[in-house]
Amino acid sequence: MLSLAFVGQYNAGKSTTISALTGRRDIRIDSDIATDKTASYDWNSIKIVDTPGLFTDRKDHDEITYDAINKADLLVFCLTYMLFDSITVANFKKLAYEKGYRWKMMLLVNKMSDEAGEEEQKIANYRQSLKEAIKPHKLDDFPVCFIDAKDYYEGVDQNDDFLIDISRFQTFLDELDKFVEKRSVLARFDTPVRIALSCVDEAQLSFTRDNNQDSAFLEVLTRLSRTVRKERDRLRIKVNNIALQMSAAIAKEGTILAAGVGSEQDFTMLNKQTEINIKQYYEKAEAQLQYVINTAVEDIRQEVEEVLQSNLVQTFITFLKKKQSFSTDSGNGDMDVERIKDQINWLKDIGEKAGVEVSNSAKREFLSTASSSGGFLRSMDVAGSGLHQTVLAVGKFVGFDFKP
Repeated sequence: MLSLAFVGQYNAGKSTTISALTGRRDIRIDSDIATDKTASYDWNSIKIVDTPGLFTDRKDHDEITYDAINKADLLVFCLTYMLFDSITVANFKKLAYEKGYRWKMMLLVNKMSDEAGEEEQKIANYRQSLKEAIKPHKLDDFPVCFIDAKDYYEGVDQNDDFLIDISRFQTFLDELDKFVEKRSVLARFDTPVRIALSCVDEAQLSFTRDNNQDSAFLEVLTRLSRTVRKERDRLRIKVNNIALQMSAAIAKEGTILAAGVGSEQDFTMLNKQTEINIKQYYEKAEAQLQYVINTAVEDIRQEVEEVLQSNLVQTFITFLKKKQSFSTDSGNGDMDVERIKDQINWLKDIGEKAGVEVSNSAKREFLSTASSSGGFLRSMDVAGSGLHQTVLAVGKFVGFDFKP
């Protein structure tokens, strides 16, 4: 289920907007901090996620919200008519450009009725202020809507067409439909990768905080993280190139068709030929996408397998066996044994998601040393891995017939 998280300023009306959007009137709305944890609501086969306000003195709220951001497919960044302040704009730029969420974000300016003035003039002024605030970046990078969710909320409840009209909420609904339709397919690829990377980052942080950190384990995580990031960037470039080539070819067909209007050519025949050509361009792009995606999955599998079969990983196995033997002989438990088991289980989970197959000798080593829940990296077919299942699901969504 596609997820859409509402994030942004404290008291920007996120909960009110979600209540207006979903028709749910049991959502807590308050002028003070109304949301202190995430909450999910179903709307048009989309999971809408309400989050606590960012940039307050509540560090726990920021952590909850950033966790939701990492797991969301698309984001609606909410502001009031007061727009950005220095803290908000700095964090917005970091989220959009440093973290790479720009193409997954839309901007929503709420509480328009709280400021007096002509609507068109206010919107023009707001747009100019937003442009200045996010320089050197462009406001055109984001869909932007200007609404008053409370007016719409009350207009619906009171059956007041005037309030509904001045709320401009319909412009938000229309823009949201286009935003979801245009961005959702790529988001289905991007979000699982971000979740995997956040797990790697979390593992790195948890063991960095440990005074007994294992530098070899951190090196393994760094190599795995670098592998996934590199493949994601490479795939994104290839997909964009395929899309650009298809767009250029179709645009050229449009130019030829336009030139035929009013000429002596048989326009009906020309139109039919154009349709045939466009279908061929689409089929060619489809085949190219299938190839580059399957290649990316296989490349990740091979590179993850190479890391997990390296001497660095064998270090954990050898060390754990020695520690287990020592603990058994001495009759005492050892925290290091549990710590290394945790490390091995982190790597086991990453390997399973990537569909790594392990040799029988390696499996015996892992099974004899790791936890009883299945050992390290159980053997599996690549076609059944979590990563490949994601590719199959997205392929079906966009109409591609992917073969395992």
